[in-house]
Amino acid sequence: MPSDGRRSDAAQTRLPWWALLLPVLGFVLLLVLLVGGGQADAAQRAADSPLLSLLAHLWGSLVG
Repeated sequence: MPSDGRRSDAAQTRLPWWALLLPVLGFVLLLVLLVGGGQADAAQRAADSPLLSLLAHLWGSLVG
């Protein structure tokens, strides 16, 4: 047993990069929806949203 009291065969885990990115991205998207809501009709806002156009562009580049 090491002198610091830890077991030498203890499992060490490392998170992949996306394990931190996904919750942060979800939080930011929800915050954007909350802050930007209530000013226009939902259909008009969705059609003019720069965020949705960016997501559509990214999706098109990943899939296409």
